[in-house]
Amino acid sequence: EKDLTNILERDLTIVKNTNNPLYNKTFNFTVSGTDLTPNITTVAGTGQTAPISLNKGYYNVIEIVGDEWTYSGVSCIYDGESVGESIQNGKSIYVDNGDNVTCTFTNTRQTGSLKVIKIVEGGGETVTSADFQIHVMQNNNDVAGSPQVGNTEGTVYSNLPTGEYIISETGGSEEFIATFSENCLNGIVTITNEETPVTCTITNTKAGILIVKKIVINDNGGTKIATDFSFQINGESATSFI
Repeated sequence: EKDLTNILERDLTIVKNTNNPLYNKTFNFTVSGTDLTPNITTVAGTGQTAPISLNKGYYNVIEIVGDEWTYSGVSCIYDGESVGESIQNGKSIYVDNGDNVTCTFTNTRQTGSLKVIKIVEGGGETVTSADFQIHVMQNNNDVAGSPQVGNTEGTVYSNLPTGEYIISETGGSEEFIATFSENCLNGIVTITNEETPVTCTITNTKAGILIVKKIVINDNGGTKIATDFSFQINGESATSFI
């Protein structure tokens, strides 16, 4: 009889699934006893390697879990049956002659929440928080539930994938100047996977009016008039009197 040891193939296929098809990245793996470092770049939340040829023996198939993702688990299947022993971030499997094992790893995108408070100062009953539309955006797109009407009690956005977001507003009055609290300076906020929402407060204050008058007294034979002069405020461009 022929020795089929080196004829029968022994393959491992690694599949990667995530819980959110909108968020994809490159995931990295190791296979013990080899120099292999497979990686999978997911598209629409899934991806897989080509079959990986292995020698007969035991292997630890492990995911290198990256930031912003939580390892959810792995299932290794051969011939319709579950195989392998669970280890940290992976499974220990035995590959025999003719085996074609598929290990499917699943990750969950970490999420957090955001609370946006809108305050208007100096508006009286004429201009209120509700006159402003608050936008929360990531990658130039409004998140689910955005925009919302400004609210002094705050609007909460839940289940936001961790990362950087941009907060902005529209509407209201140009007379009111917006300032952002420390957690969202310049409208930029970073969401983490903490249980407590990150709070961003936008405060609009009615701008004051500065009137600068120029008076020219020509009592020594001078001929200058007000329009011959200009002024600056805080080093900005000079403005001529009218």
